[in-house]
Amino acid sequence: MFCLIPGDEPTYRIMEDGAWPEDLPYATIHRMASAGQVRGIGQFCIDWCLRQGLPVRADTHADNVYMQRALEKSGFVRCGRIYTEDGSPRWAYYHKAATQKASPAGDVVRAADG
Repeated sequence: MFCLIPGDEPTYRIMEDGAWPEDLPYATIHRMASAGQVRGIGQFCIDWCLRQGLPVRADTHADNVYMQRALEKSGFVRCGRIYTEDGSPRWAYYHKAATQKASPAGDVVRAADG
């Protein structure tokens, strides 16, 4: 299970030891979890998020090596450290997913549109 939520994530406004590479509208991956019974399900979910037409941000605990590897394997870059509402530190990641493509008529459309 996971959530992909488009729009501003308040805990991402302040970052230590880095910065977001750009300030475009984005979606955030939240609460990714699995029962561990299906191999590759985390990667499947990340890939789905990247096909939705927006840059994607995510964060994870420093000790969640599985999530860090999955994000980095998918082309995410570590940008710095953010803190959740309860003050817990998290590594922050960013992926500039394909946000535009040309339509058959030559118009630019969002990747999710077409």
